[in-house]
Amino acid sequence: MRFTTLVAIFEDDRSTCHRLRDMLDTAPGFRCVLTALSLRDAAKRVEEANPDVVILVLHFPAGSGLPALAEIKKSRPDQRVLVYTSLERQRSPKLTHLCSRK
Repeated sequence: MRFTTLVAIFEDDRSTCHRLRDMLDTAPGFRCVLTALSLRDAAKRVEEANPDVVILVLHFPAGSGLPALAEIKKSRPDQRVLVYTSLERQRSPKLTHLCSRK
Protein backbone atom coordinates (compact mmCIF):
# COMPACT_ATOMS: atom_id res chain seq x y z
CA MET A 1 0.00 0.00 0.00
CA ARG A 2 1.35 3.44 -0.94
CA PHE A 3 0.86 6.39 1.41
CA THR A 4 -0.05 9.71 -0.18
CA THR A 5 0.23 12.99 1.69
CA LEU A 6 -2.77 15.20 0.88
CA VAL A 7 -1.97 18.92 0.71
CA ALA A 8 -4.07 22.12 0.70
CA ILE A 9 -2.53 25.36 -0.55
CA PHE A 10 -3.59 28.89 0.43
CA GLU A 11 -1.54 31.32 -1.68
CA ASP A 12 -2.69 34.66 -3.09
CA ASP A 13 -0.35 34.66 -6.09
CA ARG A 14 -1.97 32.58 -8.84
CA SER A 15 1.32 31.68 -10.50
CA THR A 16 2.96 30.56 -7.25
CA CYS A 17 -0.16 28.61 -6.28
CA HIS A 18 -0.17 26.75 -9.60
CA ARG A 19 3.57 26.03 -9.43
CA LEU A 20 3.21 24.60 -5.93
CA ARG A 21 0.25 22.47 -7.01
CA ASP A 22 2.05 21.20 -10.11
CA MET A 23 5.18 20.42 -8.11
CA LEU A 24 3.21 18.49 -5.49
CA ASP A 25 1.05 16.62 -7.98
CA THR A 26 4.13 15.35 -9.83
CA ALA A 27 6.09 14.45 -6.68
CA PRO A 28 5.76 10.82 -5.58
CA GLY A 29 3.68 10.51 -2.43
CA PHE A 30 1.89 13.88 -2.64
CA ARG A 31 -1.45 15.04 -4.00
CA CYS A 32 -2.92 18.53 -3.87
CA VAL A 33 -6.57 18.39 -2.77
CA LEU A 34 -7.26 22.14 -2.47
CA THR A 35 -5.88 25.37 -3.91
CA ALA A 36 -7.24 28.71 -2.77
CA LEU A 37 -6.30 32.25 -3.74
CA SER A 38 -8.08 33.73 -0.71
CA LEU A 39 -8.59 32.92 2.96
CA ARG A 40 -12.39 33.05 2.75
CA ASP A 41 -13.84 30.15 4.78
CA ALA A 42 -10.36 28.67 5.25
CA ALA A 43 -11.25 26.38 8.17
CA LYS A 44 -14.41 25.13 6.46
CA ARG A 45 -12.54 24.43 3.24
CA VAL A 46 -9.78 22.61 5.11
CA GLU A 47 -12.39 20.53 6.95
CA GLU A 48 -14.02 19.56 3.65
CA ALA A 49 -10.74 18.77 1.83
CA ASN A 50 -9.28 16.91 4.85
CA PRO A 51 -5.60 17.44 3.95
CA ASP A 52 -2.67 16.02 5.89
CA VAL A 53 -0.81 19.33 5.48
CA VAL A 54 -1.88 22.92 4.79
CA ILE A 55 0.54 25.29 3.08
CA LEU A 56 -0.38 28.85 4.04
CA VAL A 57 1.24 32.09 2.91
CA LEU A 58 1.41 34.53 5.81
CA HIS A 59 0.56 37.74 3.96
CA PHE A 60 -2.46 38.21 1.68
CA PRO A 61 -3.51 41.47 0.01
CA ALA A 62 -6.58 41.55 2.27
CA GLY A 63 -4.50 41.01 5.42
CA SER A 64 -2.61 38.52 7.52
CA GLY A 65 -3.02 34.76 7.35
CA LEU A 66 -2.80 34.56 11.17
CA PRO A 67 -6.59 34.71 11.76
CA ALA A 68 -7.09 31.91 9.22
CA LEU A 69 -4.33 29.89 10.88
CA ALA A 70 -6.00 30.36 14.28
CA GLU A 71 -9.37 29.33 12.81
CA ILE A 72 -7.88 26.20 11.21
CA LYS A 73 -6.06 25.20 14.43
CA LYS A 74 -9.20 25.83 16.50
CA SER A 75 -11.31 23.48 14.40
CA ARG A 76 -8.49 20.98 13.73
CA PRO A 77 -5.93 21.23 16.57
CA ASP A 78 -3.70 18.49 15.14
CA GLN A 79 -3.68 19.91 11.62
CA ARG A 80 -0.15 20.30 10.26
CA VAL A 81 0.37 23.75 8.76
CA LEU A 82 3.40 25.05 6.90
CA VAL A 83 3.37 28.85 7.04
CA TYR A 84 5.70 30.86 4.86
CA THR A 85 6.34 34.41 3.73
CA SER A 86 8.45 36.12 1.13
CA LEU A 87 9.17 38.97 3.53
CA GLU A 88 12.62 38.95 5.06
CA ARG A 89 13.08 38.58 8.79
CA GLN A 90 9.44 37.90 9.57
CA ARG A 91 9.21 36.92 13.24
CA SER A 92 6.06 36.46 15.19
CA PRO A 93 5.68 34.91 18.66
CA LYS A 94 1.96 34.54 17.93
CA LEU A 95 2.74 32.58 14.76
CA THR A 96 5.12 30.29 16.62
CA HIS A 97 2.49 29.66 19.28
CA LEU A 98 -0.30 28.91 16.77
CA CYS A 99 1.86 26.57 14.71
CA SER A 100 3.11 24.58 17.68
CA ARG A 101 -0.20 24.25 19.52
CA LYS A 102 -1.71 20.79 19.77
